[in-house]
Amino acid sequence: MGNQASKVIAQKKKQEKNEKPEPSSRRSSITEFFSKRKQSITSLMKKEQDMKEHDLQQREHYLLKLARKGNTWTNLDSPKVIVESGIGNGIWALEMATQYSESQVIGLDLKLPDIQLANQTFHRANILETWPIDDDSADFVFQRNMCICIQQDQWIHVLKEMFRVIKRGGCVELIEPELLHHQPGPVLQAFHAFYKEQCTQANIDLELKSMNDWLSEVGFEAIECKMLDLPIGEWQTETGKYSIRTQVAPTHKV
Repeated sequence: MGNQASKVIAQKKKQEKNEKPEPSSRRSSITEFFSKRKQSITSLMKKEQDMKEHDLQQREHYLLKLARKGNTWTNLDSPKVIVESGIGNGIWALEMATQYSESQVIGLDLKLPDIQLANQTFHRANILETWPIDDDSADFVFQRNMCICIQQDQWIHVLKEMFRVIKRGGCVELIEPELLHHQPGPVLQAFHAFYKEQCTQANIDLELKSMNDWLSEVGFEAIECKMLDLPIGEWQTETGKYSIRTQVAPTHKV
């Protein structure tokens, strides 16, 4: 009995060894492998793009901070609530929360940063819709570099939301770059023409010439506009030839 059982087991093992896997199962395994590989590569590429965008926003933040000698042009006196519309990588909100540790810093954006301090509150929100913030609750509202994200007919809604949430005597500060270079050469002139055409088709107002009128229409008063020239290119002494203008519109609700 023992020998027969051994022969049966040995025979079964031999048959299992000679069996070949089904071609379909092999194909599915290969397909699954490359599908996962493709997802992995796509994920890595997206992370690399996010890192490049994060680095760009970081450099831009410190350039503006250096040029303006601070994170705001508005003089803030112990604000209780600070709101940033469109927080990007969150560096401005982070520094403001650190500088004003007794204040509550609220950020609005579709994509939220990874770092959040105890006195920060982030809302995953579209600023083109109703803001998840109470009326007359903010002392200071800040927004920058959103001119290519907000269409011309959407600005009134955004400004109305700012007016709704700001307290009496509060202040709103808007910073927008002038995206067309001063005194451009032939190549830049061609680029400007192309860029203007694309923005017109997308209903984007590059120059925001109507901003003061929009602010007044919403109800803001004591509107102020400051211009800051930043030299770019290799010839830094020729500030008038290659420059970008940053527009700031601090406004007061009374």
